Amino acid sequence: MKKINILKNNGLIMIVLFTTSIFGQTKQNLSKQLWERAQSCYSQFEGNDDDGKLDGVEIIDDAKNGYLKISGTIGTCGCSCSKTIAAFKGKNEKYTFLEQEISDCFWLHKVSSNRNLKELLPKGFGIQSFIPNLKDTLSKEALFYLDVNIPQYGTATQMTLKIIPFGMHIKSDSLLIYNFSEYDKRANLKDAHNIQQALLILSDKGIEYIYKNKQCKLTESDIKILNRYELNEDKKVINMFHDELHKLKNIYDVYSKIEQQSILLKWDKNKARFIIKEKGNHIEPISFYKFLRSDFLKYWMATC
Repeated sequence: MKKINILKNNGLIMIVLFTTSIFGQTKQNLSKQLWERAQSCYSQFEGNDDDGKLDGVEIIDDAKNGYLKISGTIGTCGCSCSKTIAAFKGKNEKYTFLEQEISDCFWLHKVSSNRNLKELLPKGFGIQSFIPNLKDTLSKEALFYLDVNIPQYGTATQMTLKIIPFGMHIKSDSLLIYNFSEYDKRANLKDAHNIQQALLILSDKGIEYIYKNKQCKLTESDIKILNRYELNEDKKVINMFHDELHKLKNIYDVYSKIEQQSILLKWDKNKARFIIKEKGNHIEPISFYKFLRSDFLKYWMATC
């Protein structure tokens, strides 16, 4: 009997050791996968480690919870890069990775996965999830992108609808896209910044007259403001502002139909996809003038 007990105890020890070994290997394997997926951002910092340290780089490495976040500044020109990755386990023990990468010098915002996003987001998830009553538009450019708050703990994942920075022209059949980058179109962004600066100080009536092409009604003060800005195209400044205001009005008309700007998702392990947990608060309407002067439109400029 004593011999049998010893064998049982040895068997239990072997099971514990085997389980611990498998758990350790799984954890190491997950950590390896997270780091492999982080290289597109992390590799940009590796040239800045003259002293063997990555100065100005923050790393949250939490493989235990299937989470990795890397963020920091690249070089001396103020460029930054961040990448956040989380692993969500399905019932087959396989991982689905959801990640978001942002690089301001490349005007890059990218949401991606090791799977097709349509397969892991809620069925039918898209622009209609935020704007249910959206009618067909004539726009051939995307107007919105998703900013994703990827959790370190739990699975509650917030999706927020944001406007693509004005001045970026992303050709698309859909108003909502998951990725964009405009590294090669800095000239557009320069104009966008000048336009934004003018809109901050033009009078409401001045904006109205420019929009309606009633130049003769502009005050001397508003004309002086317009003439401060040198724009790229060979057009009269006032005509340029007129055209851009119409583009902004088209964006505003769609934006004003948004019912909720954020939607909270949770992970369904059995279905290996997200489902809607709750929708955000209904956003309050704002005037076109307030919209123009708000921070909804991010006017990006070249930093290097």
